[in-house]
Amino acid sequence: MKWLMVVLAVLVAIAVGIYVLDVANLIDVKAFMINRLTKWSVTSSYLETYRLGLEEENFLQERKEELTFLADELATKEQDLVLQQEQLYRKQQELDSLTKNLERDKLALEQQRTQLMSIKSDSEKLKVEATLLSEMETKSILAILDNLPEDKQISLLANMDQDIVTNLLESMEAAKAAQLLPEVSELIEGR
Repeated sequence: MKWLMVVLAVLVAIAVGIYVLDVANLIDVKAFMINRLTKWSVTSSYLETYRLGLEEENFLQERKEELTFLADELATKEQDLVLQQEQLYRKQQELDSLTKNLERDKLALEQQRTQLMSIKSDSEKLKVEATLLSEMETKSILAILDNLPEDKQISLLANMDQDIVTNLLESMEAAKAAQLLPEVSELIEGR
């Protein structure tokens, strides 16, 4: 029994020494053991399966890291696309607003153009009427003017020759002439 203890102590000392040398990276016990076990026919197939499993595990880990990286990239791109979509939506809203404003302005301009054309047409008609009236006798002109509204009378008088207007105002009743004269003068000066 005494020798058994000595042998056991020597084996423990050798094991501790090998462990210390392995921790200090002076020897590679694992590689040595694997090398020895691979040469032994009983364990070689198990070790080959273990080695293939380790390689497969490393391969799967690399693929998992690549997929994680790609997933992060896709998430970043998705966020970028969402931001771009929001920007495009805002720009579309602005364009829609501008289009509505342009349509409204176009309609307003068209209405103004129609009004101006109407005013121009009315003005030309007044000039023609004033010219026709100017060719009549004073009494006929006064009779026609008496049947027209006051604003029409003023417009017609403003479009006639000043000598004819003066003659007509002199021929009218003084109160009516005094009433029409300032407004007729204002329209004549406004041209």
